[in-house]
Amino acid sequence: IADTIPPQKSGSAFSVNAQIINLGLSDKNFVFKEFVEDPSGKVVVDIPEQLVTAKKQQTLKLRYDIQLPENSPAGSYTLKCSVSGKPSIFSSMIARISETSRAFEVMEKAVSVELKIMPGIESKKGGERVNTSAMLRNTGETPAAFFVKFALRTPSITNPFEEKELTLNREESRSVPFEAFIPQSAQTGEYVLVTEVYIDKEGSPKRRLVARDEQSFMVREKIVKVDIVALEVPDKVKAGSGMVIKAEVRNTGEIGHKFIASAEIIGGSMTKGLNRQEAEILPDNSATLIFKDTLDERSPSGKYEISLSLWDDMDANGKLHGKYAEKSRAFNVLEKET
Repeated sequence: IADTIPPQKSGSAFSVNAQIINLGLSDKNFVFKEFVEDPSGKVVVDIPEQLVTAKKQQTLKLRYDIQLPENSPAGSYTLKCSVSGKPSIFSSMIARISETSRAFEVMEKAVSVELKIMPGIESKKGGERVNTSAMLRNTGETPAAFFVKFALRTPSITNPFEEKELTLNREESRSVPFEAFIPQSAQTGEYVLVTEVYIDKEGSPKRRLVARDEQSFMVREKIVKVDIVALEVPDKVKAGSGMVIKAEVRNTGEIGHKFIASAEIIGGSMTKGLNRQEAEILPDNSATLIFKDTLDERSPSGKYEISLSLWDDMDANGKLHGKYAEKSRAFNVLEKET
């Protein structure tokens, strides 16, 4: 074999030059045979035998094209050549006159992928979904199956998602969608979408990471907000008579919330607290609160005021905390008729 065979790749084609020298004293017919063995000794390329005639002391130059099979495993291969005497009518060798071999390496075709997560994941809140995608492009030398693994890293834990498999031809691109639900009770802070691309399935000894990308976004607290839309109070109330106070309260925030409503009558050198009420309202919903009271018969005439406040919480001592909204309305108190 005249050539040193450089390293090859699975599925590649190459040529080999060989020489046959007739060292005998007469012209001779020879059978030339060539084949390739893989690392296990299996014949993977079998070139048909060729009958050649060489005159005495003549050197014959032969050239053969060899095509390795696709998906040939990496390792050390052997090209073997033999020269035998004239075959019978059944093309079997009579006598092997000479043989030689040449070792060469076969390497795996380079497998690579370009990965890019679509940018611009907006900030999220609990109860919302993350919808994005990862773009993959096969930049390797061969079609390949890729396994895409998504994971969502929160401030406290990492949640893995099911792998997605896809096969890409050379230079082929494809988008892999991703969707995740942010729980209502999600912890606020920075979240990171991690995308990894592997060769071979999880658990395979040949599994290898070929690409990785990250995209971060913020999960913020939902806004809690309630407003007093309307406060209805009688214009005039006689001392000693009853009165009804009606309030319309609306949740203008992003999350359902329970709040405490407190109302006070202010005037005549006194402040009188009415019974507190609790209400829970979903976002974009309203509730009507009704307070009833009877003014003291001795209430002096004059201008009074109803003050309504919405609070977040009340402690064990009855003290209110976290005022959301406040609204007041004036009314007049008339002396009781005698």
